Amino acid sequence: MSSRSPKDLLKSKWGTKPSNPKSESALEKFKGEIAALKTSVDEMTSGKGKLTDKDRQRLVEKIRLLEAEREKNTYHLTEKDKEIQRLRDQLKARYSSTTLLEQLEQKTKEGERREQLLKSLSEETDVLKKQLSATTARLAELESKASTLRLSQTVSASCFNSSMSNIHEMEMQLKDVSSFSLCICTGRAGG
Repeated sequence: MSSRSPKDLLKSKWGTKPSNPKSESALEKFKGEIAALKTSVDEMTSGKGKLTDKDRQRLVEKIRLLEAEREKNTYHLTEKDKEIQRLRDQLKARYSSTTLLEQLEQKTKEGERREQLLKSLSEETDVLKKQLSATTARLAELESKASTLRLSQTVSASCFNSSMSNIHEMEMQLKDVSSFSLCICTGRAGG
């Protein structure tokens, strides 16, 4: 442990800080008065001056009051220094460059992630558009083929129906011709 006073410790730790000029001047005034009283007491006790009990009592009381005032001021200064340091720490924590850099880096990463997501969605949309276009073209082609196939089936069916009726007519004609020839053949033979 150090034998220095709390104020000296605070000053060495944080350096001297400008504080209220009134309290500083009052403190200096009290220090001067205390030093003067101690000098007076020392002179009187050494025999250079005569000090009555009443004077001595008055001086001792004045010294006690000044010491108490000094302690009170030292305590207030220490409390003010603590408050200043607490506020500085809060300010550093709230607005420290590392915190701001971390926030900026986090926002940058989030922006990059969103940009990548947008890019992949865009690519996927393009692929789906191409697939839709190809599917639409294929559908049109299949519809055209189906229409052509229906037409050819219709034509084939009508041709088949027409061929069948032609064959039937020819059979009839052949039967007629055969019966006619048979008639003719039998008629000649009989005649």
